[in-house]
Formats: sequence, C-alpha cells, structure tokens
Amino acid sequence: MVASEGRASLRVGDVDCPTVQDAHFSSVRRAFGIADDFLAGIFDFGGLGAGGGKGGDLMSRTTCGTFFVKELNAGDARSLLRDDFLEAYVGLITTGTSLLCKIVAVFEHPRLGRFLVMANCLPASVDSWSGLYDLKGSADDKALVEDGERVPEVHKRCWNVAWMVCEATGCNKGVPSERTRYLAAKRRSFNFPIYVTKDQRKEILSAVERDVALFDEFGLMDYSMIVGVQRPPPGEAARCLR
Repeated sequence: MVASEGRASLRVGDVDCPTVQDAHFSSVRRAFGIADDFLAGIFDFGGLGAGGGKGGDLMSRTTCGTFFVKELNAGDARSLLRDDFLEAYVGLITTGTSLLCKIVAVFEHPRLGRFLVMANCLPASVDSWSGLYDLKGSADDKALVEDGERVPEVHKRCWNVAWMVCEATGCNKGVPSERTRYLAAKRRSFNFPIYVTKDQRKEILSAVERDVALFDEFGLMDYSMIVGVQRPPPGEAARCLR
C-alpha cells in the first residue's frame, strides 16, 4: 500500500490502483491477517471475463486462488460504499461469526473502472469438488459441480422459441441435452440435503439470521450460499478429521 497524491494505492498484479473507502476495508484485512500488499504480483487483468452471474460483471481469481477480483457496477457501489453500511458490515464480518463473503478491498483501475476484492469462501487447497452448489432458497438454486463434473450453464433465451414451447409442454424433444441436464441439476439443488451436526446446524442458522438482519436493515436482498462438498477417497476420511 503506497500513497499517491494523498490517496492510498493498492498494487494489483503490476498496476498501482487507488483504493476506495479503504479505512473500512483495511480493518477487515487486519482482522484476518491479510497484508496490504496481498495482490502484488498474483493477479492478471488480462484474465478478466464474464463471471457467469446475471449482471455479466467481469471477474477473475488471483493465481493462488485465494481471492476473487470482480467488477463493481454502479448499482452495487451505491449500496456497498455507504459509510453506514460499511460500518455495520465491518463490525459484523470481523467478529468471525458471519458467513458473508469477506470484501477486503475496493480499488479503481486507471482504465478498466472500479473493482472489489473478496476472499474465496472455499479452501483454495481443494483441487476438485464432488459437489458445488449456489443455493438461494428459491427456484434459482443451481449446481455448479455434480459428482465431480462441472455443470455448464445453459440459459433459455427469448429467441429459443422451440425450447420455450418444449419446456412449457413438458415434451422436451427440442431441448438440447445440456439444457436438460442444467435444469435437472437446478431442481436437485433446491432439495439438496446438507448433513451437519445439531451444534453445526445451530451455528449456521444463527450466522444466517445475523447476516440476513444486516441486509434487512439496509434494504438489500441478494443473498446466496455457496456450498462445497468434498468426498475423500476411501481411507482418507479419518485422516481428514484429525
């Protein structure tokens, strides 16, 4: 972190980028032992691409897989960068009891615009997942990985009239197999069971309740839970629990 014309700057890859509201985000970094130069040399802006969400914002991971760098659009910025929200968010996230993503920096690239940096909520040390789910508690739940295989997103578009008719009538004859698989995985995700102990269930629900209360206070509604399932090979499970 260096000063540039009176404003803090973050080294992102090999680019010096002015920070935004870093008095708040630096508190998150300090709480979790993240150095101010954590992005130096480990990010390439050339790797940015559509993140897969409905907004189409650019996103990419650091080379170590520990952080995501995501384009911050104007609508999200209006909610995220409010001082009153950031004070409440930082107060909650730094207690260590929240399930919210840890946003550890916001910066402005000289040409590409504004970005946020969030810690990967899943361990970067896991090379492959047995299952990976984006759960929203609605019909928009989806599986990203099932049985160790990635599930490509195949969305229905207004010009795919044949798809729409076939899906509406239930015949599905004109629907590609990739689309059928994607829909089936979404339906399975809605009923996906998460097996935890009673104490873990209590802890998770308490955290979700606190997190949702923060969103409710500020009139926000975008909440989903990323769930990763790892099934160790036979004989490995006992060692993983040590």
